[in-house]
Amino acid sequence: MQPQGWGPQPGYAPAAGGSYEFNQLENGVIGRLGGRARTWGVCSIVIGAIMLILGVVVMIAVGNDMGLAVGSVVAIAALQPMVSGGFYLAAGTAFNNVVNTQGNDIPHMMDAMRKLTNAVRIEGIVAIVTIVAGVVLGAVVFAASQG
Repeated sequence: MQPQGWGPQPGYAPAAGGSYEFNQLENGVIGRLGGRARTWGVCSIVIGAIMLILGVVVMIAVGNDMGLAVGSVVAIAALQPMVSGGFYLAAGTAFNNVVNTQGNDIPHMMDAMRKLTNAVRIEGIVAIVTIVAGVVLGAVVFAASQG
């Protein structure tokens, strides 16, 4: 049994073309998800930009091999939130399209779900790649500084 306010309302008639149109309560939930995904996307991009700047500052300010290694690792790690942030922005926009349009809720929802799935997948892949790249780069720079 669905919670009260969910699903077709009494007297529901399908939208043109037989597609489902989300009701006001459902649109509220979807809209909040869209807004939060977009907010997280912006926050991630800003966090990544700050990390990138800090990485460059460390490389310049410390001025030795260890500073180069640490700064490089931080700069490479900055790619993860910046890249995934862009995907979360796209997902959030797609969820907002569900709420802000009429007659195509199911196709818009499926597009939004694909974009959110991509955002989560890309975030995981880029996180793994940046961790590996950071460890390898740090090890190479450290080894070079020792010998």
